[in-house]
Amino acid sequence: MIGIRAFPRIHVTLLALHDGGYRVNGGVGFGINAPAFEVLARPADSLQIRVDGPGSVDEATQRYIEGRLQNVFRIHDLKRSVEVAMRVSERSHLGLGSSTALTLAALEVCLRSNDQSISREALVGLSGRGGTSGVGIFSYFDGGMSLDFGRVADGPEPFLPSEDTIALKPPLRVGRTDMKAAPIGLLVPSHIAPKSTQEERQFFRDTCPLPRADTLEALYHAGMGVYAAAVEQNDAQFYSAINAVQECAWKQAEIRLYGDEVLACLDIVRSSGANAAGMSSLGPMVYFFSEQFGETCSLLQERLPKWRLIRTSPRNQGREVFDA
Repeated sequence: MIGIRAFPRIHVTLLALHDGGYRVNGGVGFGINAPAFEVLARPADSLQIRVDGPGSVDEATQRYIEGRLQNVFRIHDLKRSVEVAMRVSERSHLGLGSSTALTLAALEVCLRSNDQSISREALVGLSGRGGTSGVGIFSYFDGGMSLDFGRVADGPEPFLPSEDTIALKPPLRVGRTDMKAAPIGLLVPSHIAPKSTQEERQFFRDTCPLPRADTLEALYHAGMGVYAAAVEQNDAQFYSAINAVQECAWKQAEIRLYGDEVLACLDIVRSSGANAAGMSSLGPMVYFFSEQFGETCSLLQERLPKWRLIRTSPRNQGREVFDA
């Protein structure tokens, strides 16, 4: 039995979301150590997918992964059928990048169970992921922080969430750096439902395209702020840039998708001593950095009883393959 332990990522922001530009999408983000996902392949009479809790994978994502697995069995003429068991501890669509990590891991365990190996570029192509941002696929293989510039603006509907954007080739990665070792807090709300694939799709259609000036602002704070500060390990600038990203048009629209709930959480996190706080991807999960981490965590557990705290850290390596 072959297993892959894949790791979540924080997606800081998307970048180019205006009409008439050179490229669309792109993003900046980084890998984290927890909560990890495990995907196991066991011999079976036919291709099957099973989800083991206590978390869950939404039906749309399960159908997507099943379709991708059927394709790889057909394209690569795989003979050994498997049951793919996905062990998850959280819900889908929180902002952890579970869909990309699970899709890539499921494809990889099926190939390895059939004694086949392919390039990462081919694996990404089979997954169909990375059309909106490359953060998830780069984090899967390499960990660390990545900055990518998306793809050439060549599609009829360029602004769509990842599960609806089939990448013809991987997004253009312009940089990757290790993250400095530091504790990171994740806050997962028990009282806010994540957005479904259909809701995410409608949000993109309602919000995009943005004015060109909004893209330039996001690029500045994400590239010359978040990414550059991570490379130089300039903590003050890193914190400042993470906070500035939350005020950019796209991230503001994502945050306000949840009314006042996430906004209020971010205010409480910062007032509890966090140096920087943001919402990952389309949320609703909130992440934070604090130089008084233990003290901040204690305050937040009192002040945010409906938000579950997870302690994690940056991850500078990719997925782990193991015999189970």
